[in-house]
Amino acid sequence: MSFKVVNELIKTELAVVQRNDGSEKLYMRKRSANGKYDYKSLRTTNKIDAKQLALELYKQNVKGEVKFKNDSDGFLHYATLTKEWFENRNDCTQQHKELSIKIIDKHLIPFFGFMQMQNIKAKTIIEWVNYCHKQNKTPLSKRTIEKRRDALLAVFKMAERTNDNLIMPKVSADLLNGATAKVRPPFSHSEINTIIRRALIDYKLVLEADTDITVKDKKIFFDAETKEYKIKYTNSQFGFTAKDIYEFYNFILFAFNSYVRSGEWNKIQVKHCRLQNLKQTEIDSLSAKAKESLSKRDSKYAKYECLVVDIVSGFKSNKHRNLKRVFFRGAVDCYKRLVAEFKLKKDDYLFFNQFSNRKYAHRKMSNLFNAFLMHYNMKFNNKDEARTLYSLRHSGITTSLLANVNELSIAKNAATSAKMIEQYYGSTITNEQNKSALI
Repeated sequence: MSFKVVNELIKTELAVVQRNDGSEKLYMRKRSANGKYDYKSLRTTNKIDAKQLALELYKQNVKGEVKFKNDSDGFLHYATLTKEWFENRNDCTQQHKELSIKIIDKHLIPFFGFMQMQNIKAKTIIEWVNYCHKQNKTPLSKRTIEKRRDALLAVFKMAERTNDNLIMPKVSADLLNGATAKVRPPFSHSEINTIIRRALIDYKLVLEADTDITVKDKKIFFDAETKEYKIKYTNSQFGFTAKDIYEFYNFILFAFNSYVRSGEWNKIQVKHCRLQNLKQTEIDSLSAKAKESLSKRDSKYAKYECLVVDIVSGFKSNKHRNLKRVFFRGAVDCYKRLVAEFKLKKDDYLFFNQFSNRKYAHRKMSNLFNAFLMHYNMKFNNKDEARTLYSLRHSGITTSLLANVNELSIAKNAATSAKMIEQYYGSTITNEQNKSALI
């Protein structure tokens, strides 16, 4: 009997599948350490229920509470050793033990699962760190990776004690540093313009709505609980107000023009910002190309002024803390619009000020970003790589590189290094994109 994958839950390891004979029943497919697949009926046709059941069964299987046909193959498995390690561990407090269990269940078992210990190599560790970065959607701090590394090493040591012939790879700092998150696929300048244009159209649709309507699969409806009209995009469970869309429109412009990181924008308050006019000497020193570009701007937009912002990033190190950045054009316009539209005061946040929980504000923007891009088929690039909020930073930097802005100037204002700009951000630029600079 052949099956088709309905929902891949853990790459190559766990999936919800369906028989190819027309049956609507859903099954769990789990790959064992010997490479063979086990199938178990989930007794449902509901995909959401099937996903939850499959994950629960997998978790029980990892703990040894549920067995599958191909589980026993005589090899040492990561999940099996983890269970034994916890049962025999008496050298730590209950609190420390619970923390270790939480880290292993959430960040180690989903990747290593029933992988044979002898098959875990240095390359596997790098793949695991990249997996952690990807799951988090933004690069994890060195300290976070080290915490997870410690839990991984504890199981490695037990594996070596259990089998004298087994030598596990050394998880050195160099090895961890060698694993980095993949470059976030950027948007082209034309794609940014498309997002901005469509966001403005949707904003006006919701703002001017006076009855429930559906426009190109976008549902405009009146929310009786909040007593306001909202827009619901295809396949999204959330509804968004006109205010949400207006903030989203300004956020896209601001993030693209400022290089702010995903964990920085939601902490910016009005008191961190200061508008500043360029001095005549600074205007005179501008390149001919910059002068020409600014002179063409409509009088209602910012020209010879900048926005100086004290970034409060939340990093534990001083590397990115309270660093002044200088933003131009679109970022200046967004700041002015938001302050004027919402009458923001000194201690107010620039984006989603109504939420004192800034993690919630970040999640709200992320949900809107994903819903919007999925609806307009812009979430993935032509290589099927997913865009995230962090992609806006990459987009702004690569656009500046294509405009021949000095790498050191970009690096200073983006709080990174010129080497990182060249190797990390510049790697996404093709010769075709850069052809004007080659003339």
